[in-house]
Amino acid sequence: MKTLSSLKNPENYRPGLWDLRRDKKAALHWKSVFAKNTDFICSMMKKNGKETHARDFKSQMAGIIKGIDNCAYETVHEITILRQDALEGSGVCDPFHKIKTLESESALSWLRANNWSHDIEKGRAFFSFAVRCLLDGNRFDLGSAETIALWERGELKFTLSEDRKDLENLYEAVLHVGDKSCVLLADNAGYDFTAGVILLSKALAREGFSVTVGANSKPALNDVIYEECLEISSKVSFFDDEWSEFTSSGKINFIPTGCRTPGIDLRNISEELDLAVSGAGIVIFTGQGRAVETTLNATLSCPVLRIAKIKDPMVAGLMGVDIFGDFIIVQKT
Repeated sequence: MKTLSSLKNPENYRPGLWDLRRDKKAALHWKSVFAKNTDFICSMMKKNGKETHARDFKSQMAGIIKGIDNCAYETVHEITILRQDALEGSGVCDPFHKIKTLESESALSWLRANNWSHDIEKGRAFFSFAVRCLLDGNRFDLGSAETIALWERGELKFTLSEDRKDLENLYEAVLHVGDKSCVLLADNAGYDFTAGVILLSKALAREGFSVTVGANSKPALNDVIYEECLEISSKVSFFDDEWSEFTSSGKINFIPTGCRTPGIDLRNISEELDLAVSGAGIVIFTGQGRAVETTLNATLSCPVLRIAKIKDPMVAGLMGVDIFGDFIIVQKT
């Protein structure tokens, strides 16, 4: 594991939007978020017959959450690492595996049923379609209190938004980067990856880009991991000849990022990700955790595209968008 070589400001980069030791409002907010998320994870464990594991995990999380009151953590990202440690310590490192599998199978069925339309649309229209799929799929985030509430009510559905003219400028900005190589960091399993990331990768490959998709090396809530990416990609190849050609030729490939949290610390990544970014013409961060919370103050040596559905009210307020609003920005070097 290493620091990203393309990070231009390693001396002042911090994977967090707030210093929880000094910002009491932020500390109280995130204490509530982690408490609700802990209860939700425990309920998932119990449904799977892991009641002893759930009690162990909740006990560990109680101590971690108490540390917020004691100003033990600078960033939210630190707490997500400790939460994953607690999950692994309880013996259930991937409590959302079943949910992820069901959501990914549903997304595959949707992709297969709609595959004919993807061949009709070209260029700008297909790129816009792919970004819309990514944004709508990005709502599937079981770390957010707001999306957990939707999930529990059965309302966290993939509903593709109307076509958007504002994405045409985004297409032009991405298309005209110097080197047509892209690193795209995936976020959630389900429609986010299977509809969003796969179609956006395909859209970029059609425009001459080589695309490297990076995904977590180990589980983190309902995020997709590297091995799952390979499995889903293989399934897509069965019904999408163009996708099969892109992946078999290496035009689109997958790498592990070395991460195991819903965010990313650019000072602690895999050799594979560092190498890919060092040769990239653009890096695309997707999802609130990676595009906003843990990399917003990072400056890279290549352009960066940030795409996320904002699902937390405090993050939404800081970014100046509505809850469940879109955050899309291109940062040039």
